Amino acid sequence: MIPLYRQRDFGEKINVTFQYAIQHIRSLGLALVYIAGPTALASGIVNGYLQALPVENRGSGNNPFFQLFEQGGPIALVVVYLVLMLLTSLAVILTTYGHLIVYNRNPGEPILVPAIWEEVKAAFGRSLLVTILAFFLVMLGTALLVLPGIYVGVALSLGIAVTVFEESRAGATIGRCFDLIRGKWWSTFGLLFVMSLIGYILALAFALPQLIFTIVKAMGMLEDTPRVVTILLATLTTIGNTLSASLTTLALAFQYFNLVERREGRGLLTAIDSIGRAGEPTQSDDDEAY
Repeated sequence: MIPLYRQRDFGEKINVTFQYAIQHIRSLGLALVYIAGPTALASGIVNGYLQALPVENRGSGNNPFFQLFEQGGPIALVVVYLVLMLLTSLAVILTTYGHLIVYNRNPGEPILVPAIWEEVKAAFGRSLLVTILAFFLVMLGTALLVLPGIYVGVALSLGIAVTVFEESRAGATIGRCFDLIRGKWWSTFGLLFVMSLIGYILALAFALPQLIFTIVKAMGMLEDTPRVVTILLATLTTIGNTLSASLTTLALAFQYFNLVERREGRGLLTAIDSIGRAGEPTQSDDDEAY
């Protein structure tokens, strides 16, 4: 069993991320399909539909994203797409953290989707509030000066981890993030950078068919392509983004466990407590007898 609360150096955090992902690829993958899959699929379909729109329906600006807002019809689709992307991102993060909770709570037992789903439901509201609050704080820091926005963004990247694993409220979560990150900002930034780069390479493998399709189409070699092809390729890209996001989420979780262990020694205390309890009779046998 992989211990969660343990001090780890930079390389160990990356190694344990892949070790956990590979060891639990079936249960974690199944949970992501069931919990994050519906919104990921829906966002991929909407994204593909938007990309398949004729150019004249996207407005006359230079930026394709802002072009969509210039017409009345696509605006609603863009809003739907953004909401779906937010829900997908939250679902991926909460599913990954829920998997870790069930894994730690029931060592050696199968990790089932219903148990993970219960953790996701319990933390969804608080996590959504923390996400929105973090977004505005990062935007505020960026508006004042770019560097404060980056600093706040890295610190609050632990926000949902704190919310889920400590069941804290939004205000307490923000303060806790800055407390944990103190003296460890650069290591957190480096971990985010490296894992995001690895995730980008992984996502690029899924996005490659869409990239090739876009280049070929731009060269005029494909005309009157069925809209369903664009939708399917965009959906495949979304799936790749979902998988890569789960790896970064896992790395952040192990950084959270590392920081908590360094400050509080929670894993060490648990180990000492378990040694002290070794050989003691448990209450469960007596309770079952009666």
